[in-house]
Amino acid sequence: MKKAYCGMNCECCVEFPRRCQGCNTTAGKPLWTSEFDDCMCPIYVCCVLKKQLSDCWECHEIICTVKKNL
Repeated sequence: MKKAYCGMNCECCVEFPRRCQGCNTTAGKPLWTSEFDDCMCPIYVCCVLKKQLSDCWECHEIICTVKKNL
């Protein structure tokens, strides 16, 4: 199973692996971010770049600001 940092199973997406390889492969820029001007997934930015976690669920903030704003 190819799992994103947010916990989503990328293999359930209709665009995987044709048009999107998931945030792990695209360094936080899965297909849906192309809808926004050169945006990175906010969960990827928080989890990987800021907190250097291997998974979002390792974070101790139960209801974080990033998840609230999605």
